Amino acid sequence: MPDFASNQQLSKFTSQEENSFMKQNRSYQQYTELLLGGFLLLYLLLPTQNSTIDAWAYAAEIKQGGQLFHPHHLLFNGFHYLLIHVLPFSISTLAWLKIVNAIAAYFSLRILTGILRISLPLEKEVFSWCLLVGSSFAVMRFATEGETYMIPILFSLAASYAYLKYLIKQNLLLLVLAGALCTIACLFHQIQVGWLVGLSLGAIFLQPKKGWVIILPFFLIPVVY
Repeated sequence: MPDFASNQQLSKFTSQEENSFMKQNRSYQQYTELLLGGFLLLYLLLPTQNSTIDAWAYAAEIKQGGQLFHPHHLLFNGFHYLLIHVLPFSISTLAWLKIVNAIAAYFSLRILTGILRISLPLEKEVFSWCLLVGSSFAVMRFATEGETYMIPILFSLAASYAYLKYLIKQNLLLLVLAGALCTIACLFHQIQVGWLVGLSLGAIFLQPKKGWVIILPFFLIPVVY
């Protein structure tokens, strides 16, 4: 789907330059798709063999049905407890956590790609940023581990993407969706409250009359707690 940045860039080109630009962008789109698929395989096939004490603790609590609700990452254990107990096959709980985090990291990169395609005119730039982020230590560390961070990051990025789509379409439901996704992110890990505050303040300052709608879902956080 062409974005505003690409359209602006195309408006400066002749017909021949436009065709060349589009061809190059399509090529880099294919490279980006291959890159994302490669990262998914990397995260899935090379999980860490040196898991943290926290990851082992979460796996034990989920397997045994122990402490399922920690205040710092309220929904994490309970969410995995429900999923792993309805699986039609047996799997190590720690291995399961690593698989889910690898998939969450992959979809986080896909959403980041969508955000970048709205913001940047060249697919080459999108590819470069995805390569940098996906290969960074921070992402690789937690995409291959049983820790609590990848799922809330996925929801936070989805919230930012929904907000950007709201700015384009001016559909208030997208603004509510952005707030709801931020809320879920915070319930999976309270550190995401920083993302929630930043996104909501940006929405309110940019559009004081309508931006406040983003905060409506936030009231679910104390209710769930």
